[in-house]
Amino acid sequence: MNSPTDGRHLPTGPDSPAGLTVRPIRIEDAVDLRDHLFPHRPVLDVVASVQSGLDRGATGRELRLVATLGGHVVGHVLLAFHTRSSERAHRASLDDLAVGGPWQRRGVGRALVEGASAAARQRQARLLTVSVRGGTPAEAFFRACRFNEYGRLRGGLDDPWGGPSHDEVMMVRNL
Repeated sequence: MNSPTDGRHLPTGPDSPAGLTVRPIRIEDAVDLRDHLFPHRPVLDVVASVQSGLDRGATGRELRLVATLGGHVVGHVLLAFHTRSSERAHRASLDDLAVGGPWQRRGVGRALVEGASAAARQRQARLLTVSVRGGTPAEAFFRACRFNEYGRLRGGLDDPWGGPSHDEVMMVRNL
């Protein structure tokens, strides 16, 4: 399924670093993703994940975006569309926002959110949702990106390493 964002750069916002672009992911981004965002994962796993995302993107269910700076992928976000339910077609969801360590707190995450918001608007979405672990920098980040809390599930997220559970905070941004 072709979309208005196929191969195009998306708006990143006024506070983005010079030269930063946000665009749909390509298979050739896999090595940069592994090197800069997911160094613990084997490159073939990252390639398979990117290909799977491209396949789902072809159905119109999702769009994976990357942020590039200096010719390298420095951030990633998944934008999911609610294509199976006409009563939710006006909503899109963010997931898997990641920015490489050296590029954090430099506007890359915000640029990915702005790019995803623009892509969601192009698909006529009016609401953008995200779910985060409560009490973490992610919650504060999305509040700073104009997301508002609409629900909190106490103890809704278990720590995969055996630590205490966290609240799951559901947030929404009007587009």
